[in-house]
Amino acid sequence: MVHGCFWHHHSGCKNATVPDTNTEFWMEKFARNVERDARVENELKELGWRVFVVWECELNTTSTARETGERLAGLITSNVAAD
Repeated sequence: MVHGCFWHHHSGCKNATVPDTNTEFWMEKFARNVERDARVENELKELGWRVFVVWECELNTTSTARETGERLAGLITSNVAAD
C-alpha cells in the first residue's frame, strides 16, 4: 500500500499537516482515514496477505526511494512480517 502522508496522516511526518481553516473537519477526516487504513490492513492480514506500507515521503528523493525499494525487496523475499 502506498499512502500519501497528508491524506493518511503519517505520524510524525512534516507532510502530515492540518489546514488552518475548517480544522475540525480535517481532523475528523484524517481520523477516519487512519481508522480505515488500520481496518483494511487487518482485514487483508486475516485473509493471509502480507501488507507493506510505503509512505509518500519515503519516495520523494532518489535516495529515499532506493532505500525504500531495497527495504521492500528484503521484506518480500523474507518470511518476516511487514510490521
